[in-house]
Amino acid sequence: MAEKTYIKFVKEVRTAWVKEWSMEFLKGLEATPNDSIESYCKTKLDEFSSICVEKTGNPEDSDSWKSSAVTYLSGVRKAVKAWQESVELNDGNSFEYKGKDGNVTRDHKALLYMNYGRDFLKDVKEKGETKKQEQRRNLTPINNVSEIQGAIESACLSDDWRELATGIEFALGARLGEVLLTAEIKQLNQFQVEFKGQIKTKDEDRFEYPKYTLIESWKVVDALLKLRRMAENKEIKNCLLAEVDSRKNATVNRKVREIFGELLQPPHGVEQISSHKLRSAHAAIAFYLFGSYTQSFGSFVKDNLGHKGDGEAANYEDYSVVDKNGKPMIQGAWLDRLKEEPGKPTQVIVQPRLRLTKAAKDLIDNQGFLPFPDQVSRVEELIRLAQVGKQFEEGKLVKEVVTIVEKPVEKIVEKVVEVPVEKIVEVPVEKVVEKMIEVPVEVSVEQVIEKMLQDKTIEKIIQQLLAVPTVEVTTAEIVTAEESTIEVATIEVATAEVPIAEIPTIEVLTTEQPQKPVIEKDLSQVSNDKLYGSTTPYSGNEKIRRAVQAVKAYNERQYSTDTMWAINTKVLTELTGCRSSILKNYLESPEGRLQVTDYNLEKGLGYHHNKGRGSVTQFIKLEGTQAASTTPVQATVTPKIKSQTITLKATEVSRMDIEHTLKQKPGWTVTTKDRSKVVAVYGLNENNEVVEIKD
Repeated sequence: MAEKTYIKFVKEVRTAWVKEWSMEFLKGLEATPNDSIESYCKTKLDEFSSICVEKTGNPEDSDSWKSSAVTYLSGVRKAVKAWQESVELNDGNSFEYKGKDGNVTRDHKALLYMNYGRDFLKDVKEKGETKKQEQRRNLTPINNVSEIQGAIESACLSDDWRELATGIEFALGARLGEVLLTAEIKQLNQFQVEFKGQIKTKDEDRFEYPKYTLIESWKVVDALLKLRRMAENKEIKNCLLAEVDSRKNATVNRKVREIFGELLQPPHGVEQISSHKLRSAHAAIAFYLFGSYTQSFGSFVKDNLGHKGDGEAANYEDYSVVDKNGKPMIQGAWLDRLKEEPGKPTQVIVQPRLRLTKAAKDLIDNQGFLPFPDQVSRVEELIRLAQVGKQFEEGKLVKEVVTIVEKPVEKIVEKVVEVPVEKIVEVPVEKVVEKMIEVPVEVSVEQVIEKMLQDKTIEKIIQQLLAVPTVEVTTAEIVTAEESTIEVATIEVATAEVPIAEIPTIEVLTTEQPQKPVIEKDLSQVSNDKLYGSTTPYSGNEKIRRAVQAVKAYNERQYSTDTMWAINTKVLTELTGCRSSILKNYLESPEGRLQVTDYNLEKGLGYHHNKGRGSVTQFIKLEGTQAASTTPVQATVTPKIKSQTITLKATEVSRMDIEHTLKQKPGWTVTTKDRSKVVAVYGLNENNEVVEIKD
């Protein structure tokens, strides 16, 4: 096939469709007789030009496609030069010419015919120069530097690799290929880094040079390291520089327009902003912030963007920084801030010194459960997994298996539970009088009172009236037929009857003093209403645990992974309302890695799995949280899922392991299985002893 035979000749071709077209062209060229090379090449050149017109989307009478066609055709010519090294060149299929160094060189005739004429190239060059001069004479104003900086900072904190790449591009003024693949940065001061890894350089080695950042440098360092360690960036590791733009440029450009489309206008004569134009905007803003009073814009751009020639700076003269009234701003606004004590990056790039065999390195690099682009992250993940496995082996961590029980429709069952209530009780005199012993009418009042005091009648009556009242607690279990059973507890408290009549009362205080509220650290039995109304620091993890449990319960009821929800920061934020710092701490903990990261990997739920599905609160709602704006709810989850069980292998588990597990998870059951067959189900009885549960 063409890809297998000619793929090695198109490695330097940037654009995907040009790469495919070049391989087909080389395949036909190799089969073409020498006397037909000219006609074959001219026919293919016309075909190539037609495709370029179609790709640019401009009218046929427009010449704007020509500039793109020249760029694309240079890729085809590179492929021909690489291919001609594999064939024998002779007088029939090649030609000789004298190079600039005076040496005679032989090239394939395809390079002679696969080329646009001088007039064509001259026209393209003149129009390009005209456009550039118009842009230089009509600079696009930037009057919202602080808003742009805010958008850059938000993008650098994102969990979306496209937003991260966009924010880093703008902050550094770097190219997309540099951000994704080659760039290495080291913090110098609050707004400057040492940059290494420039793509377009005439030197063989990519030199290091200082580069200004539009936001604090430590934030850019953190963002770049975060991007490099993302699973989505892993495929870039083995790409050639020429392939990075063709694979990712369109995707990132869409994100550029989404984030900065309303904040940054395109340069004069350009329809929309792109990744490339961010470099021009960076140059203008950086010059305003850090440019010296004695330095020209061209000299500043040359130093800051790593160019060696003075002429390249003209390509970045697209923008100017002005105030709200349109008046130009003087450069050097933040020069004094370069002396600030720089913030420290929260992450550090570690250069590993590991001596591995090639087989071991390939094994680590190609494991699907290690979704990280760099070797440091993969080794760290292996160590973390080993630690989690050790804790699991010792019984310190238990992987929960949520089981949903299917049942037909059942009636609502009400249960009355007596709950003791301690409170101040007002005892009406009327009630006391009703309980008085009967005495003859002729007996005086004084004698009655004396008799009651002797027999302690009043005290006995009051004690009877102070008998602990009960409240009715109605628990309703609602079971649906088509969906899995999840218990919903609705509690209605009936207050004790207290006489309303306005009569004199005797106020009697119970001997027990009201207890001070005790801070509960074990919140597993606390209701959702109480938990989600709490703002105490320790309640965040329990909220997250219940949200994770709810999502797992919902996913277990789905027939396909397409309708499942991946558990991520956005989902947990919508379900719990917790701050991002609390979510981050949980997700990075061993428990979070086990319950969330490993769960997503096990189910095959990637980063973009939830894309385009709206809010998770349309499908899952934790009873007791604030209701979502949309009413449809497919699953309602409370603290207790109907059946909570831990599944263990019957061939590997002992009675002691079962007892230890059950005592770690009160109220749960342990199911032992031999492959898919259930062997037994165990629980704890009233004496806290392990017993086998029979159906």
